[in-house]
Amino acid sequence: MRRVRCFGINLARLDIRQEADRHEKLLNEIFKKKKNIKYSFLNEIEKSKIIK
Repeated sequence: MRRVRCFGINLARLDIRQEADRHEKLLNEIFKKKKNIKYSFLNEIEKSKIIK
C-alpha cells in the first residue's frame, strides 16, 4: 500500500497465485477511489472493459 501511495499503481506488485477474492478486494479499492465504481457489482463484460 505504501508503494502505491508513493509511486502509483504501476509499481504495485500483485501475485496472481493469491486467492481471487484478494484480487477483487484490491480492484474494488482502486476503482472506488479512482472512478467511484464498485468493481464487485460489475458483470464479467463490464469488468473486462474497465480493466483494459
